[in-house]
Amino acid sequence: MDKKISRYKIINFINETKEKKPIHYFFIMFILAFTLYFGAFYAVKSVHYSIVTALSKSLVESNVNNKFGSGRQAKFDFPNESDKMVLYTAYYQKPNPDGSITQKANTIDLFNEAYIPLIFLLALFSATPIDLKRKLIRTFIGFSIIELYLMLKIAALLFDNYSYPEYQIADLSGIIGGMVYYYNKLIKSVGTGINYILVAIIWLAFSNIISKIDIK
Repeated sequence: MDKKISRYKIINFINETKEKKPIHYFFIMFILAFTLYFGAFYAVKSVHYSIVTALSKSLVESNVNNKFGSGRQAKFDFPNESDKMVLYTAYYQKPNPDGSITQKANTIDLFNEAYIPLIFLLALFSATPIDLKRKLIRTFIGFSIIELYLMLKIAALLFDNYSYPEYQIADLSGIIGGMVYYYNKLIKSVGTGINYILVAIIWLAFSNIISKIDIK
C-alpha cells in the first residue's frame, strides 16, 4: 500500500510540475533522460564503434593505401578500453635527413566527437513535452542528421589538410579540399563545441517544424 501511495505521489508531482512549472519539468526530464541514455549507450556502443571504425578503415584504405602504394601507408590503432581511434601515417617518400621514416599520428576521441553529442540530442528530444508519435519522428530525423554530420566530421578529421598540410594523408584539391581545410580550421578554433551548437540548432528547428505538422 505504501509503495502505491509513493508511486502515486511521484506521478502526481511530475504531472503538476509539467503543468505549473514546464521549465523545471524540462530540466528534470532532460537530466533523467541523459542519465538513462548514457548508461544504455555504453551498453551498445561497441556496435556504433564498429560501424565508425569500419567506415574509417574503408575510407583510408581506398584513398591512401591503395592510391599511394608503398610511398605512403596509413593504419589504425584502437587502444584497449578506450574510445579513441588513432590513425598512423608513414610517409616513405619523405624520409627525414637521418634516413628515418616520417610519421604522423591523428587521434580522434569518439567519446567527445560522437557519443556525447548523440546522447545530448536524444535527451533534448525526450524532455520536450510533445506527444509520443511526434517525439519519435523528430528523434529519428534529428538522430539521422547528427549521425551523418558526425560521420562527415570524422572523415574531415582523418583527412585534415589544415594542420601540417605538408603531411596530409591524401592530396585533396578543389572544392572538397577547400571545405576540409576550412572545416578543420573552424574545429581548431571552437573545438568540440561545434557539435553541441549543431545539436541545439537541430533541436530548436525541429521543435518549431515538426510540432506544427499534423501527422495522422
